[in-house]
Amino acid sequence: MRFVIVTQNHGDHIGGTSLFSPPATVIVHDRVAKEWAGWKGYQVKSWQRRFPERAEALRGVKPLDNGVSFSDRMTLHIGGKTIELVYVDDTYNPGDVAVWLPESGVMHAGFVGYRERHPDIRPDYSHGTTFGMLKQLEVLSALKPKVLVPAHGPLGDVTDLHALTDYLLLARQKVRTMMQAGMPLDAVEKRFDMREYQGWDRANHFPAMADTIYRELKGEGPDVEPITERTAHVIISKIAEEGRFLTVQTEDGRQFQLRAAGDVVFEGIPDRSALKTGMRLTVTYREPADGKAPLGFDITELTVEPN
Repeated sequence: MRFVIVTQNHGDHIGGTSLFSPPATVIVHDRVAKEWAGWKGYQVKSWQRRFPERAEALRGVKPLDNGVSFSDRMTLHIGGKTIELVYVDDTYNPGDVAVWLPESGVMHAGFVGYRERHPDIRPDYSHGTTFGMLKQLEVLSALKPKVLVPAHGPLGDVTDLHALTDYLLLARQKVRTMMQAGMPLDAVEKRFDMREYQGWDRANHFPAMADTIYRELKGEGPDVEPITERTAHVIISKIAEEGRFLTVQTEDGRQFQLRAAGDVVFEGIPDRSALKTGMRLTVTYREPADGKAPLGFDITELTVEPN
């Protein structure tokens, strides 16, 4: 493999780069390159050790050592095929890009390729904004892809880009209407829903989506809470999505949620799929100042304790 293209700077999309690079060249947007250059030690360590068979080869190697970045457009010519990388400029686009094959009409749409799934929009704008997504959707829809490869879900086509456009416009209108009625944010979060899209996955995204749109419509920037790093000894009481989400309990009986979704250094097990209920752990996690984390506090380091 000669190239790996990162379309979305989230752990579930970049986690495999260490399996290919080096020798493959990793292509990212300039914003992603800047973010990777500032990675903390646990993030680099997690990247180096994600695949045990590659850990020794990656000792001392950093994610950008074999990477290149671009600003708005980049064109590759490989095997007689043209591959265009498209970035739509927006203040809060975190570096998401689309991969367009004009000769065949195939598009990997990155983050705005959601298909029959409620978007993961967050008040810190780490996943972009609804306004930014609408800008991306306008540009990508104009290319009229015949085959759409989404960030998540089955294959689609340009009609799925139209569907998400309609979705976002309706979501914004719902929040706008409640704001015009004088409803405070907490009431907007509780009342917001997208019942017109029954059957779409991830309805747990509604509160964060309502909060994000509320901030956007008020013209506010991202809600970035100070983060405190904490360490705790816990027991797993419940596991969801093969270890992605954990319900844990401390020795004094306090229960809370953890999330092993991004860069996690695992000690004692190969990865999160090996987690089991009843396991005793020492975890280091990131807790926002307001104590709110709807999907759970993000784990940075996890060690399985002996029984």
